[in-house]
Amino acid sequence: MPLERQRVGFGGWCALLFLTVCAVACSPTAEEDLTIGSLTFGAGSMEALVTLGPDIVPGSLSVRLDGRRVPLEAAGEGRVRARTAVGAGRHWLVAVARVEGWLSAPRVHWISFRTPPGAPELALSQPRDGASEVSPATWPELVFSQPLLRAARDSVRLRCDDRERGFVTSELAPDRLLLNPDADLPPGTHCRVLWRGADGGEGIEFWTAAAAPPLHALYDRSSDRLAPLPDDYFAVPDASRSTGLRLEIPVPERSVDLTNLFAGLLHDVNGLDGFSPLAPLVVPLADAIDPASLPVSLLESVDPAAPIALFDLDREAETGPARVAYRVELRDDTTAVGRRGHTLLLFPAVSLRPGGRYGLVLTRRVYAA
Repeated sequence: MPLERQRVGFGGWCALLFLTVCAVACSPTAEEDLTIGSLTFGAGSMEALVTLGPDIVPGSLSVRLDGRRVPLEAAGEGRVRARTAVGAGRHWLVAVARVEGWLSAPRVHWISFRTPPGAPELALSQPRDGASEVSPATWPELVFSQPLLRAARDSVRLRCDDRERGFVTSELAPDRLLLNPDADLPPGTHCRVLWRGADGGEGIEFWTAAAAPPLHALYDRSSDRLAPLPDDYFAVPDASRSTGLRLEIPVPERSVDLTNLFAGLLHDVNGLDGFSPLAPLVVPLADAIDPASLPVSLLESVDPAAPIALFDLDREAETGPARVAYRVELRDDTTAVGRRGHTLLLFPAVSLRPGGRYGLVLTRRVYAA
């Protein structure tokens, strides 16, 4: 980004006319009383940190962008933050402040800069612009018409009720961004995803749904519940096995008939050196979920934005462990005693490697439909 800087000292009317006569009537000075630091750019905005020397008169600082006064806020001892909206093109940022002593000349520091290139046109987003009843667990996704430069990607902001929300950005493709918020978005809130476009600030807005009871997967090894399965919790070290492990799954205590059934099934399982490479993965849920949140194809199951991921921990891809495609089935069953159960069954699209290590990740996005 082209950037020019100049620090000069003025006398008399020179401070008022420096843009037109500075080259003739003003001389450079080496004092570090007033410095405009590096610039940062947001979604249609610019921020500069101005450092003030000890001789600057408190409250005398004025900062202007292209002749327009810029709002200031304290940013610590001897520092002031200047933040304002900025459009595309070339701009002038000027800081002026008085120093102690009535004969002392004002200090002026100015820089000339061009705003970094903005993002191309937005092709689609999730949530869509103007959407309502969006799950607070959502991870906003942006797809642009062309690849983004880093400067445009770094301009993305997430705000809810005009308060900044922290997030981690994942670049799923050169033209595709996924925002993973640090925490669920506030329920019943107006949120915006903003970025710098070709002609200034652009963005989408949506409204999150009202608060609802928390939803979660069931995992409690203090109980006699066996699922989720498979799980290395039930594997114990055994140096005599090729995998170094041996399965020891306890028989859960149920009615006599059910206990005998479990005992018969586990009789042939316990003692093996690992789990079946063909059996589905079973994940119990505490609550029902919307099937629309689940992948509907093998291709979607390995998409980085999928809410469920099956990883081959022994194989590396460019972004980490390799993903394994799967088919997912949602079961909502009612037992003979009227108890409702919700279960996810994941069927790997290929046989898992004998002796391989795999990991299943279930994110809160499974409740984001």
